[in-house]
Amino acid sequence: MKNQVTVLYYTSNREDEKFETRIRKNLLKNCGDLPIVSVSQKPIDLGRNICVGVHENSYTSEFMQIRLGLEAIKTPFVLTAEADFLYPPEYFQFKPTEKGVCYRYYGVWILHAFTNNPQFFFKGYSDGCQLVDRLYWLDLINKGLPDRNDWSQEYKVRCQPSDKAILRTWTSDNPAISFKTNRGVRPLTQLIKKIPPVDRLPYWGNYQSLEKKYLS
Repeated sequence: MKNQVTVLYYTSNREDEKFETRIRKNLLKNCGDLPIVSVSQKPIDLGRNICVGVHENSYTSEFMQIRLGLEAIKTPFVLTAEADFLYPPEYFQFKPTEKGVCYRYYGVWILHAFTNNPQFFFKGYSDGCQLVDRLYWLDLINKGLPDRNDWSQEYKVRCQPSDKAILRTWTSDNPAISFKTNRGVRPLTQLIKKIPPVDRLPYWGNYQSLEKKYLS
């Protein structure tokens, strides 16, 4: 069966270079034979790379980059990958069946880097952990950011498919992890506080081991 999914990796290159390189190595280890298109503000060696030059670290810039990636990709679906995320192998094995849908991976935990609280906090879902109908998302961005040359424009409509599309979910026994390093667009994120923090996560181990492997 012809491949239906391409990994879309996008980055503002604001994270520490060593950290982001390690994140990309994990992505390559776990993504199997899925093709990758990367859109970055500095050149990187990951799949087919589109370098846009340095722009403001903002959601407008992020969606401008995503649009270029969506236009370069030819498969019906895209699987998002971000520069501060660890994805388990199962994330890349999902087979979508419906067009016009945003599939959300349930099982995202937050690691707050460089803190004195070495625990993982449950978020549930994240925009950096989803599989989307490519043309649906491209149309949404074109409506929300109509000026292709203005990297500081404000949204006409929101560009995140999870706000507009039919939502579906998938999950596995192994979670995804988002690092909060204070270098992203927002240093904080919403959490599901009724689920208590944990010291270890399946597949990944404990906070200290991940901090040593990715942040040291």
